[in-house]
Amino acid sequence: MEDVEAFLAVREAMELLALESAWPRIERPDVLALLEGERHHALDDSTHRYCIDRSGNRYIAEFFNQFVSRFYTKLLYYAAPEAEVVEEMTNEHVAYLQAILDGDLPRARDELSRHIRGQKAVLQRILVRGGREE
Repeated sequence: MEDVEAFLAVREAMELLALESAWPRIERPDVLALLEGERHHALDDSTHRYCIDRSGNRYIAEFFNQFVSRFYTKLLYYAAPEAEVVEEMTNEHVAYLQAILDGDLPRARDELSRHIRGQKAVLQRILVRGGREE
């Protein structure tokens, strides 16, 4: 599962860069709206997409569009993760958004990193299960 680790390492680096680049352009009302939406759409990628779009970096946006939105998110939806996984991911998004609202960039970075790294087990389980079915 080296591919999973490599993918998540690049994704983490790109999203942390996006967060830092977006930081001065983050709008409190937008984050509040994301936080409210997070309570209803656990697997929605809008929490991630917001900082990526605000970063203004088209290369990060393209990576996200090509690899995260097209592959990873669809894989998660297909796999229909267990309720506890969805709840955990939602709680991670909420913690990340709350750190942003608090104006705490170091904590937001930590929450984002923890969230992305935590997806390794889910991704590996999905990919292994998918490989057995073929």
